[in-house]
Amino acid sequence: MERHLWLKAPGIVPGQWYHVALVNAGKSEAKDSEFRNVDKNQPFRLYLNGTQVGAGFGQWIGPHEVIAVGTIVKSTQACPDDAGNRAITNHQFVGMIDEVEIFNGFMDPGSIPILAGGRFGINARNDQPVVPPPAVPKPALAAATPSPARTETAVLTKPVATSATIPAAAVKIDRTNPAVVQVTAMTAATLAPATDKASGSWEKVAEELRGATYFFKSKQPVAEFTVTKTGRVYVACDYAYQGNAGGGWQSEVFTKDDYLKDGWTLVLADLKMWDRPDMVIFTKVLPAGTKLSLRCNKYQPPVVITF
Repeated sequence: MERHLWLKAPGIVPGQWYHVALVNAGKSEAKDSEFRNVDKNQPFRLYLNGTQVGAGFGQWIGPHEVIAVGTIVKSTQACPDDAGNRAITNHQFVGMIDEVEIFNGFMDPGSIPILAGGRFGINARNDQPVVPPPAVPKPALAAATPSPARTETAVLTKPVATSATIPAAAVKIDRTNPAVVQVTAMTAATLAPATDKASGSWEKVAEELRGATYFFKSKQPVAEFTVTKTGRVYVACDYAYQGNAGGGWQSEVFTKDDYLKDGWTLVLADLKMWDRPDMVIFTKVLPAGTKLSLRCNKYQPPVVITF
C-alpha cells in the first residue's frame, strides 16, 4: 500500500525569496540509534528559512530513484489543494529557483539555519553583492566586586553548542592570515581543478581556493598535524557513506556539530573530488602549538588546507 506525504510551507507570498530545505533522515535498514534526536516515524522534515514547518513519514530514497526539482509530480495522487484533478500530469513550479544543493548524508537540524543564512542571507539571490552583517556591540563590563579568595578546580569538558555559540557561515575565504602547519605522514600538493579524472583529483575547486596547499593521506584515515605559526587553517571533510561501522571507527569521527561546538566556522565554497560529493569545509584561527588528529570517515581523512 502506498503512502503519500504532503508538506505545506505557510506564509509564502509572491515576489519574495525563500530558503527551503527538505531533509530525509530515514533509511530502511537504519537502527534506532542512527536517528539521533529525530523521530523515526517522521523522518521527512520541511524547513522554511531555517525553521521547521512540517514533518511526516517517508522511506529512504534509493540510489536509482529520481528526485524532481521544480516540478510537482502527480502521477499517482493529486495534491490536497487540487483534489478534483486526478490527471496523470506534471506541473512545473511557477517561480525562480536560484540554487539547489543536495547532500547525500544526515543533515543535523542545527545546520539548517546556517545553510539558510548562506553566503548571501535569506531573501537575497546568490548573484547579489555580499553584505556582511553589522558588528554586534560588546556589553560594557560591570565594575568588579571584591570577593573572598577561593580555590577552584578546572574541569575540561566537550563544548556544548547553543544557538548563540554556533557561528554563521563564512562569506569568503580569508587568505590574509595563513597558519603554518607541520603534518604527519601526509603529502602536500596544490589545489587546482582538472579537466578529467586522469589529469587530476579535483573536479571542482572554488576560485578563492585555487593555488592553496593541501595535505592528504593515501592510506591512513586520520589527519594529524601541528600548527607551528598562529593563523587560519581550513579543513575539508567528506562525510559520504564509505562503509559499515566495523572496528568502531565512527566513534572517532569529528562531526559537523563537533567542529561548530569547537569554534570552527562553516565555509560555503565549492570543493569536490571526482566521483565524490562536495566536501564540507570548516575554518578556524589556531594558535601555534595546537596539535590535532581529525577523522571524518572510514577511509578518506580530512584534507588540511593552508595558503
